[in-house]
Amino acid sequence: MKKTSFFYLFASGFLMVFLLLFLGTFLYSSLGFMLGWNSFDFNLMGIQLIYADIDQEGFSLGTGPALIILSFIFGIFNVLLTKVFKKRFIV
Repeated sequence: MKKTSFFYLFASGFLMVFLLLFLGTFLYSSLGFMLGWNSFDFNLMGIQLIYADIDQEGFSLGTGPALIILSFIFGIFNVLLTKVFKKRFIV
């Protein structure tokens, strides 16, 4: 069985969530600009996660500290789940 480092597991979970949320917001903003959708601001327990400001001139998007916190949590969660599954299901 190949041993995997904790950093690789953490980084893959962190980057997966970070890129998924950021690229999803970019896709929503660019499509929303062309189709006339509304702007949005998404908060996580009062801390700004991500926002998209869409108007007639164009769009802007940004992230808040909650995106880093959420990505960090999912990175740790990825490490824990990988270690549990490797122990229980791989002999």
